[in-house]
Order: sequence, then C-alpha cells, then structure tokens
Amino acid sequence: CCCSLGVPRSSMLVMATVPAITSVPSAPPSAPPSAPPDYDPCDEELCADDPPVAPPSAPPNSGQATADVHFVGMKGGKFDVKGDDGAVYCLFSVQDLALNARFTHVNFKLPDFDPRSLVIKMVHGSVLTEAFITLRLPSEELLRVRYLASQPYTACFWVAKENDVRSGQVGLDETMCLDLKVMPALDFGKKVRIAIVKASPVAFNVVSDAWNITISPGGFKMSKGSDIGKRIDVAVNPLKKADTNNVVPHGLIGQSYHDSSAVQGKMDQYIPDVHGEYATSAEGEGAIEGNIDDYMIVGDPFGTTFRWSRFDDAKALPRNVNKLLGQKLLGTLHVSGAANGDTPE
Repeated sequence: CCCSLGVPRSSMLVMATVPAITSVPSAPPSAPPSAPPDYDPCDEELCADDPPVAPPSAPPNSGQATADVHFVGMKGGKFDVKGDDGAVYCLFSVQDLALNARFTHVNFKLPDFDPRSLVIKMVHGSVLTEAFITLRLPSEELLRVRYLASQPYTACFWVAKENDVRSGQVGLDETMCLDLKVMPALDFGKKVRIAIVKASPVAFNVVSDAWNITISPGGFKMSKGSDIGKRIDVAVNPLKKADTNNVVPHGLIGQSYHDSSAVQGKMDQYIPDVHGEYATSAEGEGAIEGNIDDYMIVGDPFGTTFRWSRFDDAKALPRNVNKLLGQKLLGTLHVSGAANGDTPE
C-alpha cells in the first residue's frame, strides 16, 4: 500500500549541526501508564533529561486521521477524505509548525468483526502512508522529519538554515534517523522533542512547546489473499501554550480548534454495488473551508504553502463555522484532532 517517497532531490535538506541536543537515551524505555488527557509532558523543561515515553492517551473525541481516511476534528466533528492517489495534503498548520501526509489509494477488506463485511467484499479507498513534518526552530533553522508506514521503527530528519531551504540550495546528502533501539529521541533546545516511543508496538511523537503530534503505524486487510497492508494514523493534541498563540491553526485537522461546535462533514456510507464492492468518495464536504484541493501541497512534500497556510503568519483568526454547511453538534470540552483507519482484523 506504500508509495515511493517521490521527493525531488533538490527539495530535501542537508543535515546541519543539530542545535542544543540535550539528551540521547541509550535504550528504549517501557511505556508508563497512560497520562490524563490534559497532561503536558513538557510543561517545565520540555523533558530535557527524561527518556522518551508514550504520548498521553487521546481524549474520546481526539482530532485524528485514519484509513479510510476517517477524520475527527479538534472538537469531535467527523468527516471522511479520500484524496487523490499519491497526493500530499496539509493536515495541520500553525505558526512554525506544519504536518502533511501522503494519501495512497488501496483496495482492502473490512475487518471480520465489522458487520458490513458480510455484504461488502472489497472497498476501494485510501490510507495515509507517509507523514512530513516541518518545524521552525528557535535557531531559525528548519527541522524536517519524515515518517513512513513501511519503516515504523525509524524516523529520518534533516536540519538546515531556512534561507538555504527556501532558495533550494540543499540536497539529500546527509540524514540522521531516530531508531527505537539506538537513538530513540532527540531534543532541540527546550522547544522541540522528536521520539520513537514504545506503544502498540511503536509510535512516532513530536512535541513542541504548544502541540503534541503522535503518528502510529497501522494495518489493513488487502483485498486479495491474507496480506496486511501498512498505513499510518495521526493524532494532534494541544498543550497549554496552544491558546496563547495569535495564530489559530488550520489544515484538515487544525481548522476546527476554535470552533464553538463539532461540525459533521460528508462521510462514506458503505453501500455495496451489485458486485459487493464500495468506492469511497467523500472529500470533507461540509466540515472544511473551501475544498480538498485547497489543502494539497504541490511539489516538495515538506512544503508549507497552501491556501490556508499559517506557517509564516504572525496573526490569524478562527474560521466562521456559520459558513460551513455541515451539521453542527455540541462540541467536546476536550480539544484534539486526528485521522485514523479501519483496524485490520
């Protein structure tokens, strides 16, 4: 189910000196018990001397993106997005932080415990297969991290001067990778931590001073045979400083952060055709501003530019939910967002 990276050589980064790496744990720790939803793992010193641990459990209505791809907004609203095959879309954009993901079209079976599997023999849908994260560090360098469904135990990253990135004067000449057994985590000063953490069985975690992003590998039943395809799921959780920023987030997940209600968008209904097959088609209609094409990242998959980008903004206001056509429901008090997929078995 995984596609090739498809990143032009000229668009990638040379690894520069990593600023202020405060700790490199020598061995992967066991995950502690789940923390409460409002847990801030970096409230004091951004875990400067702590080993990587599993991120806090997401609240019931966490903002998520999973196959097929099923989204949950920051206030609990639900919608589905199929996306174009191989295309990269922005899931989350805020000042100095962007999260993009690649959508890949796949044919799969619903899990056996799903009663719909009795009548639907194949789904023509999509999954997330790659994540691309860009952060602007206090040093004014850009940190770029790539996480692949096909390589769940590693996450490769590059750091380079922003001017060099913008001018295209960098190439994929040197990379560094996190590894659960060798180098599970890195801190960049007291603002950013990236880590491969033990979960079920593993997850990739990015923590800034205001946001906690967790990317988890998952699977799905291929349409033929007994093979399990590979995908990733995404969850975004705010930390205490998220509310102090003058730039409100956007992207497919982030735009609902300041909503007064949970906005429901179009969701696939899974009604089979005469052959027992179903093709997904929802593109977030009713729950997102504009249309799905407005969120596409063209060219460099680490790019931060799209219609609603907030990466370089100094101020941005919340969206007007009254302009959205989706059903408005009572929103959850817990704010987080995600994109998730169907379980394989």
